[in-house]
Amino acid sequence: MSPENTTERRYPDGGAVMFLVYDSSSDKFIVEKRMRDNSFYKGFFMVPAGHVEDGEKPENTLIRELKEELCIVPLEYHHLDTFESASLHGNLLLVDAYLVKSYEGTIENEEKDKCELYFMDLDEADQKLVLAQDRYVLSLARRLLRQNGQGI
Repeated sequence: MSPENTTERRYPDGGAVMFLVYDSSSDKFIVEKRMRDNSFYKGFFMVPAGHVEDGEKPENTLIRELKEELCIVPLEYHHLDTFESASLHGNLLLVDAYLVKSYEGTIENEEKDKCELYFMDLDEADQKLVLAQDRYVLSLARRLLRQNGQGI
């Protein structure tokens, strides 16, 4: 069995990227609150994310998703980790997590039917983000920002 077939079977839902956008001037992160009635996650605060399309690299997904969902282009971003996460359908997902430290453009919510955007400081995000993968990504971002001497 080729490695590609193993990967496809192991990750039937494919891959995803999660991205915490950090605003150093306010010391806050962008998180979203899911709003769709038919969503398993309705009412949950989450780190924004998007699915990797066939043949797409996670870094390209990050750039595409930021433009599609938030109308921004990342200028400085850091890969935090690649990890497995289970979907609510019981499948494994391979997730690449990023911290976006600077960007070009003005943030606009292009998915108003799906979510509301919130700017939260670390303490509020710690309280509102309850899903394991979101808390994990937040902890990685906090660690990186502290290593770089930023105010988190």
